[in-house]
Amino acid sequence: MGYSPVYVYSVNPDSAHYRLGFTMVGAGNGDYVQVKSAANGRVFKWVAPVNGVRQGDYESVVLLVTPKNRQMLSMSGKYEILKNTHILAELAMSNKDLNLFSPFDDTDNKGVATKVGIDNLVNLSKTKKDPWQLKSRLDYQYVDKNFSAIERFRPVEFDRDWNIKTYDYKEQHLFGASLRLQQKNQGFAEYRFSNFIMQADYKGMRNRLLGNLNPGHRWHLDFDGSLTSSEDKALSSRFLRHHLNLSKAFGKLRL
Repeated sequence: MGYSPVYVYSVNPDSAHYRLGFTMVGAGNGDYVQVKSAANGRVFKWVAPVNGVRQGDYESVVLLVTPKNRQMLSMSGKYEILKNTHILAELAMSNKDLNLFSPFDDTDNKGVATKVGIDNLVNLSKTKKDPWQLKSRLDYQYVDKNFSAIERFRPVEFDRDWNIKTYDYKEQHLFGASLRLQQKNQGFAEYRFSNFIMQADYKGMRNRLLGNLNPGHRWHLDFDGSLTSSEDKALSSRFLRHHLNLSKAFGKLRL
């Protein structure tokens, strides 16, 4: 089977008609590979495809920088359905076009993400001035596999907390529930449970306990600990992460 065109390296003025440039296009996407040579510069060799599969990672092409377009629209709202009980909702839509010159492969340009939640606040003591309160919350977040946010909308440590390398281009579901005991002068303690799912590739559960307490205004306790269990197609893991700071004031000195 013949292939055309095939370029061959030559220094003969009678046969060297072209001066080519090569671009790395990735394994299996090209017909040329770089070879060792004493020439002043890089030399590439043509490799024939095997069963229709290309064997090289370079091609004699110039990759153009295409004009791109990124858009995002977000809306949010909060409504009090009962006293101290609120419903929260947020909707975001994105449009990402990697090549405005081409009408092809535009079916995955648009994506959507949404977040809904409900929270409730209850006073646990009859005193009206700075009572102990219990705050509860339920929320759910959905991210479509084609959604492309312009700015980061999750914590910087999100990947590390859930022990994932990347979560792009996968449908995501994040469920959350929390209970928070708080008082204005004494501080707070909170328990959170989260469940994160990415299609059939990954699922994880996270238990987290955190707080910042000032009992008696002399003692200070600051803590944050979490235990994450996760499973993907390759392995299962458990990640324990914790921080604790306990101190007591003696006049102007704190130990």
